[in-house]
Amino acid sequence: SDSDSSETLLKTLGIATGDYFLACPTKLFAKAVFAKSHYHANVFEYYFNAKLQNNGFCSYWMGVCHAHDVDPMFGIPFVDPYAKDYTDRAREISTQMMQFLTDFAKTGYTV
Repeated sequence: SDSDSSETLLKTLGIATGDYFLACPTKLFAKAVFAKSHYHANVFEYYFNAKLQNNGFCSYWMGVCHAHDVDPMFGIPFVDPYAKDYTDRAREISTQMMQFLTDFAKTGYTV
């Protein structure tokens, strides 16, 4: 690879750690809920992949980190519309997420 080996190693370890502690247990939990349901209830999840901001715990190379969907889910980009961390795109994503979750709560599915 032409990339810096330390950066590649950090990114690879970050992905493996995220998979081990978050992604894989989430998938296993969803499968267990489905399997143990008497009616094979639908199990839903979403994959949030919008990197809206960086912070000290989640560097630029890490992609989207755990819990970075919380702010847009609860409309935080609208609380201070002039905050430098929230762009028009962040507010658009927040609107989409709130609509998605509202539709799901009302109907049990999304369009």
